[in-house]
Amino acid sequence: MARPNSSGNLAIFPAIRRASSFVRNLEPISQTHKLGKRTDMIPDTVTLIIWLIAGVAGGSAVGDLLKGFDLGPLRNVVAGAVGGVIGAKILEFLFPALRGLDVVPIVGQAIIAAASGAAFTVAVSAVGPWRRR
Repeated sequence: MARPNSSGNLAIFPAIRRASSFVRNLEPISQTHKLGKRTDMIPDTVTLIIWLIAGVAGGSAVGDLLKGFDLGPLRNVVAGAVGGVIGAKILEFLFPALRGLDVVPIVGQAIIAAASGAAFTVAVSAVGPWRRR
């Protein structure tokens, strides 16, 4: 049990004190890291999940709707997910206003991820050797 100090507050352990001072001195994420890497180019987890889900939906939908471009269930999902991430990242690079976790950027990113997931699935099935005829 921690003992209260003279002011009545619990004594803070030295490790917690050092950790809290470290956290207060951190740079904002959008700034350039000391190693020269741009940390604002890394998508956060929620955005990445949105891109993956929308890309999978687009790839699966095009596989079901266009039977000539069907890769099979697993390949449709993988191609859609890859296409969704690639397309949404390109959109985010070209239009910086579509970054963030507001309603308009999320809807825009989901639409583009689904469309690019579908387009990537069609492109892979058109050039892939496993195309079902």
